[in-house]
Amino acid sequence: MGAMLRRRKSPAKLYWRLERPGLRKYARAVAHVIIYRAIAVAAASLAITLYAFLGVVAGNVSYPRWPAVRSIDGQTISLAEAHATAELNHWMPVFIVIGLILVSIPRAHLWIFRITMLSGVALGYYQRRLPPFPRSAVAIDIIRRTASLTSSIPRHLAVSTAAVGLLVAVAVVARILYRTAYILTVRTTSFIPRRPRSHNYSAFSRTRLTRRLAAVPVTAVLLSVSLWIVQNIRAPLPGARYGVQSSVTDWMLATVVAALIICTSPPRGYRWPLIALWTAITVYALSPHVRLLRIPSWLPAASNSFWVLVITYFLVIGFGFDLVTALLDWPIRIPVFGRR
Repeated sequence: MGAMLRRRKSPAKLYWRLERPGLRKYARAVAHVIIYRAIAVAAASLAITLYAFLGVVAGNVSYPRWPAVRSIDGQTISLAEAHATAELNHWMPVFIVIGLILVSIPRAHLWIFRITMLSGVALGYYQRRLPPFPRSAVAIDIIRRTASLTSSIPRHLAVSTAAVGLLVAVAVVARILYRTAYILTVRTTSFIPRRPRSHNYSAFSRTRLTRRLAAVPVTAVLLSVSLWIVQNIRAPLPGARYGVQSSVTDWMLATVVAALIICTSPPRGYRWPLIALWTAITVYALSPHVRLLRIPSWLPAASNSFWVLVITYFLVIGFGFDLVTALLDWPIRIPVFGRR
């Protein structure tokens, strides 16, 4: 009798075996996930484009060698907006790729959405210094279609006297779009049926020490790779100077200590220090004036692969944070506007 009780499945597992949905329901759920996330990709890409538009306008107005800059008035802002519209036609492919990466992350994390939108503003601000985005036949077709849709905007801006009002409207629409993309993405996380799981999030429950220790090298490597990518992204842009010499030992020691603090602290590590570190690294890359670390010469440099590094950075912080979240079983905090 005791052996039978020991072999007995938990009520949750027994219930799942009895009530598990059929294949048709899974197929319908996957179809809904694809549809929702495809719409989210479109919303996210448009939001990044609009934020980049604001960045291009800010970059033009603050650029002393731009011919139109004599005094910042409505006409100057209108010219900057017209120039921004023309420039962004060539950037739509990269914005679509970044939006696709953002929405493809299994669990939606709001801070990654915010960092991505901030990066869109920075890309627009630095657009005069950025290398051209590699074009393919698909990219050229996207640019042609985008240009046809936005061809009437510059003519409107030339006669507009409400340039500042247009910027405010663009900022509002961009915020609505990025929130829409987040809401659609976060809602798809519950579409596919799965066995009920009790996480027991409380001050008394802990993630196993083995899992916390396994997360340490993963976190350390992700932080090191992120800093290396940021160094190479920022090096060719203006305002970058080299500062303190750093060794690989110092670099690895700092990331390992940070990873130990983040991952091994009971009950399941600290989530916010990792978010703060990645946010600081991103802001460090986007700052107008920054002192880069002098890394050893034998480490590979990839400053000539700007767009590849940008896309790789979004992949690292997005999927990397999601991996650490899964290892440490961190709860997904959904803001009020993202809830059903």
